[in-house]
Amino acid sequence: MCVATFVLIGDAEAVPDPWGGHSIDDPYSTSQIVLVSTVSDQGYTGEYYENRAYTCGRSGYQTFLIVYSDGLPLTTERPLWVRMHGGGVGAFNELGEYVPIEFLGANNQESITKLTNLMGEGGLVAKVLGHSAGFRFLLPSLCDHDVYSGVGIPDLNNPNSPDENGQTRAADGLLATKAAIAFTYNRVATSHVFLHGTSAGSIGSFGVAYSFEREGVLLSGIVSDSHVMGRGINDNADLFCMPFPYDRALLLPKIGPLASSELYPEDIVSTGLISVPIYHLWNTGDPACCGSAVQNYTDDLGNPYTEPGCAHEHGPYRDAIAADPPGGAGRSVSVEVCVNDVGNTTPGACNLHSPSKYPYTRADPPGDQLDGGGDYNQAIVDWVDQRLAEPLPGTTTTTIPPTTTTTTLPISLCGDVPIVGCKGSPAGASQLKIKLKASNPSKSRLKFSYKRGDATQITEFSDPVNGSADYRLCIWDDSANPQPRVEAAVLPGGTCASKPCWKAIGSTGFRFKDNSGTPDGIQQVKLKGDGTAGRTRVQVKATGANFSAPSLPLTTTVTAQFVVDDGSVSCWEVPFAVASKNDAKQFKATGP
Repeated sequence: MCVATFVLIGDAEAVPDPWGGHSIDDPYSTSQIVLVSTVSDQGYTGEYYENRAYTCGRSGYQTFLIVYSDGLPLTTERPLWVRMHGGGVGAFNELGEYVPIEFLGANNQESITKLTNLMGEGGLVAKVLGHSAGFRFLLPSLCDHDVYSGVGIPDLNNPNSPDENGQTRAADGLLATKAAIAFTYNRVATSHVFLHGTSAGSIGSFGVAYSFEREGVLLSGIVSDSHVMGRGINDNADLFCMPFPYDRALLLPKIGPLASSELYPEDIVSTGLISVPIYHLWNTGDPACCGSAVQNYTDDLGNPYTEPGCAHEHGPYRDAIAADPPGGAGRSVSVEVCVNDVGNTTPGACNLHSPSKYPYTRADPPGDQLDGGGDYNQAIVDWVDQRLAEPLPGTTTTTIPPTTTTTTLPISLCGDVPIVGCKGSPAGASQLKIKLKASNPSKSRLKFSYKRGDATQITEFSDPVNGSADYRLCIWDDSANPQPRVEAAVLPGGTCASKPCWKAIGSTGFRFKDNSGTPDGIQQVKLKGDGTAGRTRVQVKATGANFSAPSLPLTTTVTAQFVVDDGSVSCWEVPFAVASKNDAKQFKATGP
């Protein structure tokens, strides 16, 4: 197949189809992409964009982050790694209620902090970041909660319409992601393009690559980790064996063709309709695909049979890749692994969801038990190296808007599990309060108070007035929802309303105030530590349009940490095992 270059598509007329005039072949728009800020740290620059042609499911615009090394001209060709993250999937019902309600917050605009955190992952991203090929990165948002697959079908159940453009809100993740890739390809000289999707992003990576190929654009490879939108996932949804509700009746009209039986990936592969090389990774005991427990199914002829849940989701896709590998023999593989989550020592548990990624704040997971403990992420890199040795696609050039602002690039501090070894506080000394305002999300509020804590020197807070440390509030709960439930950054230095954002409080602490809540909604912080046990205090307040409140109720134990990283990490933690209030509107707890 001939490899085409990306063309920035304007306002071409869509061809009518069974989905109300929408299809995966619809044109995508780059004409309303706006550069919001330019950020830099540790020899890398990140450009944070909004695409104002596409809005999120609840508030804000689709966003993306381009990250590149400062030491190389953008006119020098380098491969591009597109990191498509997970986060589940959901939709509004006819009553305007989100299903599952735990994921409602996934429909808000994704901040620069959230996207930047993906650059701090361990696993595959860390290996690609250190690769000698000098990869650049693109991190697109998932704020329609549509597995990157929506084609712009108006969501008549969505109570948050009209959107920022005065239109009925629509899931348009496929269009926004293709636009981000095309824009980036033209922004920085690019050779190969790889899509790396985990969980929901795994589903999206296939759909995006297939849609591009239908218009003559052939990507260099897909790394899909943990999910396939095929027959198996639908069967498992009907069995309710996954850790989250999956209502096909709601998702089909929201997402459209890529959620339908017309475009099952196993059928697309087996009929030779995709030639992009695929590396399909799946963990045999992943709870997200119903694990290794045997489930009861019925075949097309009505005959009952049994097989493990994950084998049922991934098996047809695996078999199609083996029989008709996209791109030709040896270029596509389906790799079954058995990787235990950290802390699980049971042989054969194989329960780590999305094993190609994990936060840098925790230990590496054990290796693949099916390969004698082998490094399965290195196997992916070896496959990528083979693709890099293949012919390059062409390039095009376009004009880019000028830089607007410069700030400090936050790094990932909140992993999917809390940091171990943080300072604590005595029983009953600390509080966490969260109040949701569904009718006006900008009025939602959070207050975290850590009091009478372990001895802390003021130097452990670093120097937020003049320094460059990273500050973060992280909150996790014990639900199956994507973690953390809250991650909010506070930037060091800066000017807020013509005054310094931070100021010292004598010789024992610091105070922060920013009524704009840039970037993630935190408006006030107080830090106090004089080296005496029982006199340490951390207080954080968040609200406003930039604050993305978690959906409630939370599942106890809820763990809150305030984290400081200036090259070494310091943190202050409170676990809240019991809540005095915990419903859809309010969470209130005293701990530990």
